[in-house]
Amino acid sequence: MPQRVVDDPHPEGQAVPPRASPSSRTRPFARLARLAGHLNPTIRLGLVEFTPGGHIVWMVFIFVLVGLQPVQMRTRVDLIGLLLLVYAAFHGGRIIHELGHAGVGVLCGRQLQRMRITATVMAVWFPETDPAWPVRLTCLAGGLAQAAYGGVVVLLLAAALDGSGPAGLRQSLEVVGAMHIGGVGNLLPLPRMDGQYVWGTALRTRRCGWPTRRQSWVQFLPLE
Repeated sequence: MPQRVVDDPHPEGQAVPPRASPSSRTRPFARLARLAGHLNPTIRLGLVEFTPGGHIVWMVFIFVLVGLQPVQMRTRVDLIGLLLLVYAAFHGGRIIHELGHAGVGVLCGRQLQRMRITATVMAVWFPETDPAWPVRLTCLAGGLAQAAYGGVVVLLLAAALDGSGPAGLRQSLEVVGAMHIGGVGNLLPLPRMDGQYVWGTALRTRRCGWPTRRQSWVQFLPLE
């Protein structure tokens, strides 16, 4: 019976090239992480962590964007003031959201572990073994505080302007205020949202068993 001959990719006498270890594969990412840590350091003030890198990038973008516009210097100053005020009003609501979590959590007897404020991530940490009702009240407070900030502070500020200030400032504040009022949507019982902990459950999904092989666009149905 003929035998099948398989060529040896590494004949005898030929050195086998060493394989890259997992640590060597992840080394470039570790270097990038260290470089990002140097360029965007974390500033800690007690339990609060703050990274200014993201905000600095946005500030530079605003100044460059306005500087490229073919307008007079007076108009550029008004545009920069408008964008900075809208930026502060937007992130102010996010900070109020987390302060609502932190304040109510502490009032309910929970131990605040840390609070992180960045341009992309804002969150608070509490022990995961706390009782159910303090957890629910803590999660409920964030969305309500943000909605109150958007409806009372931002919209009242927009109404108080009444045409004064840079053009478009009132409309921009109204949009930002409406966005913060819409923050109550975070209380819906959906996965990875505050509503999941407020209601103690989240809407789950299941796959529909269609007889055809092709995937239908109606692929998931909500359950209780």
